[in-house]
Amino acid sequence: PNNEYQAGSGTSAAAPVVSGIIAQLYQAYREKYNTINTPSALLKACLLNSADDLGNPGPDYSFGWGKVNAFKAYKILDDENWISGTATQNSEETFDISVPANAKELRVMIYWHDKAAAPTSAKSLVNDIDLSVKAPSGDVHQPWVLNNNPDATSLNLPATKNADHLNNVEQVLIQNPVTGTYQIHVKGWEIPFSQQEYYIVYQYAFDELSMAYPNGRESFKPAEQIVIHWEAYDNSSDFNLQYSTDNGTSWTAITTVSGNLRQYLWTIPDFDSGEMLVQVKQGNQIASSAQSFSIYETPEDLSVSM
Repeated sequence: PNNEYQAGSGTSAAAPVVSGIIAQLYQAYREKYNTINTPSALLKACLLNSADDLGNPGPDYSFGWGKVNAFKAYKILDDENWISGTATQNSEETFDISVPANAKELRVMIYWHDKAAAPTSAKSLVNDIDLSVKAPSGDVHQPWVLNNNPDATSLNLPATKNADHLNNVEQVLIQNPVTGTYQIHVKGWEIPFSQQEYYIVYQYAFDELSMAYPNGRESFKPAEQIVIHWEAYDNSSDFNLQYSTDNGTSWTAITTVSGNLRQYLWTIPDFDSGEMLVQVKQGNQIASSAQSFSIYETPEDLSVSM
């Protein structure tokens, strides 16, 4: 009510948030490629592959692929780190990608909009496409798979790596990949309806620290609460949060949080400033707002004279 914001949780809150992010990705794709025809399967692959992992490593039955990360999803499109293809029965295709130096992680995902299976089918998957990634050493990496035995112990087991014949989304994750050319291999394992279009997305993670929000030009009220959000790869050491009221000349401590966190609910100081910055420190790395933001009380009793 009254144009205010309210916190929410569950699918009722998640669905509109993800829908809004998808709308932004649609717009980003149209502007990037100067077209109105945006493939929804590609956008879903971007969201899934870029999600921040939660729970057990890899996918799990509690958190799925993790927490949506709109910026990382957008970067896949902006960096043009995606491939489209068509699988047929027993077809095999190989795509080369170059992994840069100092990458800490490589994620490769394949996704396709599968056909609906018959209600009496033993499994839901109709078109079965297999993904694997060959490293420069010759080692072949398989995607994550989950134990689907219908009991609590099996369903809570961490994902392992093997060929996947149950799902229309597969992800290969390689920790500390060496620099060089990797081969993405796609096989049409079972394609009963002539052909199936698919999308491959890939991205790299580096040991970098960056400020996501507030990042500049925002405007807040004194004593308002906002969520400071940053991006980092390392979970091993704490983060120190600070703010500046003079565009970085001096800094005041906010708090110290655990290395596994990426956000903090901050009560903004109760004063006015147009030169606010926030920064986060972890070890020797520092990241701050790209531009200053403002804290001002909302004007009241305004009138306009003609």
